[in-house]
Amino acid sequence: MPDTPSRMGLHLMYRLWIAELNHDINLLRIFDDYLLEAKTKSVDAGISEKIDAFKKKFAELRTEIDELRHSMHLVKMKLASEARQQEVFPELSKDPEEHPVIQKKYQAFLQSFEKMNSDVRAFIDAHLQ
Repeated sequence: MPDTPSRMGLHLMYRLWIAELNHDINLLRIFDDYLLEAKTKSVDAGISEKIDAFKKKFAELRTEIDELRHSMHLVKMKLASEARQQEVFPELSKDPEEHPVIQKKYQAFLQSFEKMNSDVRAFIDAHLQ
């Protein structure tokens, strides 16, 4: 079994990552609705500040998601094209140069998103239950 995934394997990985990012966008939308609900229920300035901080973080994450999805989509399309051409040009076996950079950015995003996810869920549990 080869150490590196095939072109089609990488293509499928990017499809999966893009689908996961789309899921994260939906979570951000739902969390935003929760924050709106919390803001209408509270007059506490500390809670309003926390909500504003979450909203700022949501905007940053959404920008990061959009940039990642764009980069991933370009590489995914390139990989699909090269996978189709590989039958004609078998020397196309090198991983795309962008892959390690995108993979590193995606892993960093996942850590950031998981931290925010945990923080928001704790906030919701504390203020909306």
